[in-house]
Amino acid sequence: MLHAYLSAHVREWVNAAQPGAWLKADKPVTTPFVSLPGMLTSQCATSNGLNYLAVTVNKSDADERTGDIHGEVVAGGQVRREWGLHIVDMNLAQGNLIEIFAQQSKAWLAGQH
Repeated sequence: MLHAYLSAHVREWVNAAQPGAWLKADKPVTTPFVSLPGMLTSQCATSNGLNYLAVTVNKSDADERTGDIHGEVVAGGQVRREWGLHIVDMNLAQGNLIEIFAQQSKAWLAGQH
């Protein structure tokens, strides 16, 4: 399960899909980032000699979230599918990395006493 932190508003770089609505209802997001608990899963995959992280969006009709994570590279108004979700690489696992850091910090500090 990925614990992503994704940009809630317009990205500063040009060649990125811009975040749209995060919720189906017309509710504004008032924070710089959104978190999507339970919505994204991943697994290591290999296809045509390439290794990559395959990301799945797990949403249902009952989910209030739109299910679009806005991570595509866009050039000339066209999504460049060969880039995958490169724009949000770090964001996809950011919460997971923060949790690992917290666990390792706690273990290291415990070993200092």
